[in-house]
Amino acid sequence: MRDYGYLRIMACSPRVRVADVRFNCETITEAIEAADAARAALVVFPELSLTGYTCGDLFGQNLLIDKAEEAAKEIVRVSRAKAVTIVVGVPVRFGGHLYNCAAVIRNGRLKGLVPKIYLPTYNEFYEGRWFASGAAFLGSPETVKYAGQTCVLAPAQLFSIGKASFAVELCEDLWTPVPPSSCHALAGAEVIVNLSASNEVLLKHSYRRSLVAGQSARTVSAYVYCGAGYGESTQDVVFAGSSFICENGTFLAENERFRMDGSSVVADVDIEKLTVLRQKENTFQAILPDGVIDPTLVGQQLSLLLFVNANALIVNIDGHGDIPEGGMEITVTDAELDILSGKMQMKLQGSLLCTAPLTVQITRSSTGLEDEFCCAGNCLSGNGETAQTLNYSPEGIASWFVHYTPVADSNETMTYVFTDASESRTLTVHFQYSTEGMDNGQWTKNNGQWTKVLRDGQLYLMHKGQMYDVQGKEINK
Repeated sequence: MRDYGYLRIMACSPRVRVADVRFNCETITEAIEAADAARAALVVFPELSLTGYTCGDLFGQNLLIDKAEEAAKEIVRVSRAKAVTIVVGVPVRFGGHLYNCAAVIRNGRLKGLVPKIYLPTYNEFYEGRWFASGAAFLGSPETVKYAGQTCVLAPAQLFSIGKASFAVELCEDLWTPVPPSSCHALAGAEVIVNLSASNEVLLKHSYRRSLVAGQSARTVSAYVYCGAGYGESTQDVVFAGSSFICENGTFLAENERFRMDGSSVVADVDIEKLTVLRQKENTFQAILPDGVIDPTLVGQQLSLLLFVNANALIVNIDGHGDIPEGGMEITVTDAELDILSGKMQMKLQGSLLCTAPLTVQITRSSTGLEDEFCCAGNCLSGNGETAQTLNYSPEGIASWFVHYTPVADSNETMTYVFTDASESRTLTVHFQYSTEGMDNGQWTKNNGQWTKVLRDGQLYLMHKGQMYDVQGKEINK
């Protein structure tokens, strides 16, 4: 199909029952099916939509938080084999704190968790009573295990859908003097999504619309705002499910508020138009108080954008052996590089189909190899061992992934032997990589070897005399 540069987006405000996670998960699942049928590339749900925003002190109950994680796992399962990317609100427990997060999900993978930075604790809002701010992760993203998968927990993340990039902020983040979306847009996000639970008071709706239109125009972006609706109005506040999609300050779609059965809006956003407008506007940048011109505004944005040239890593994925009929099948679906937190990681994602108990034997060529193998929530880390065994009793199709951190100037191999215990059939998957000749400075930007260069209003990176764009592609000077 020809690509005309558009991205179809849906904002969905479904009916919600406060603290009834199963009901909320079912309504969200139905909406995901509808979004996929409508050929939407991105569907956005309101803030804390899996639990309901107005749970109050129920957020202190482990049962609610555990059920929300189970529901998130179900959403991940439902997303398999679908083309739509899902952004849903969920509470996430980590490090003794609870975070108000957006979960980004696509094709059976939890791509990332974005925590809310600004927590309103004034007037009718009490978020500081239950949640912690995600600001702590701005300079130091965390890798967390959630809903049976491993992903990054951090506010400063960009996600890709084809040629388009999007970022997430949550409700109050937009109402601040410097919204996170300003940084996201300068870092390259053409689309901003906002998961919200903004209530209704006199004239607030018109003010909310002006905020969205102004931020969309200021950042030359498409802004997707999705507000909580019917079912949240259970205490001293009223929610109308206000949702709209705005492109460069112009509203493309807006729903009908105060619907009892939920509502959604769909619009086709012109990504290519936004890109051209940003190229034309030489003021699309930020000048800091000290006079430094910095398109990213905050340094940590850069580490989420910079991808090492894939040619620097040699990866051979070789599956061999007999695949049992109707039994076990391994599929490698994704391989990517990033340097979050100053480390380069290789990520391999796949699916596992097995109808009988399974044994996974892992061998490594080096005790110093840092890796982790997970299957359906069961994980094994390297821990300095060259051989380990994982027993797994599957229930249908399970996702599996391998994350490992290559060491500079080395050759390493890992082998995974999957054995069907009942049939004694095996399938071997072999991974090999080489980083010979690559020094550690090649992988990180914080050691002074990467230099930011601004040319014609665009950000580039200079390393050892070679210029790169923020995706790691070499640029001719």
